[in-house]
Amino acid sequence: MVKNVYSSFTYYESYGLDGEKEDKSVNAHNCRKSCLLSKMFFLHKLISLHKCELGLNKGMFLLFVNYAKAYLELTSVITDLQMYVLYLDEEQRTQILEKLNKHVEDKKGLSEQRKMKAQININKFELMF
Repeated sequence: MVKNVYSSFTYYESYGLDGEKEDKSVNAHNCRKSCLLSKMFFLHKLISLHKCELGLNKGMFLLFVNYAKAYLELTSVITDLQMYVLYLDEEQRTQILEKLNKHVEDKKGLSEQRKMKAQININKFELMF
């Protein structure tokens, strides 16, 4: 049952991204965002209530990175992810900062203002870690 519940979230993880053009509607955005947060919360509950840590922090790490990359320019990304930081070890935290910095550098067509918003959030992540 646990596997089925977790897998059901995966359907919406890339909702609106499978076509030639990305669906930027509010509905598609909310589906993707709530899917990632739901998966992270589900892992949090498995770890905290059922003490099922066996490799789940790796899953948490991947979801954390995906969510942070997708919503790096939003101020809410910090509050959305702060409760999951305690599941990340020091190496994973360093990798996250590296991946986020590289993501901002590699992203084409990003205005200076959007780059600065992203960099502010990266700095907040660094302080949080």
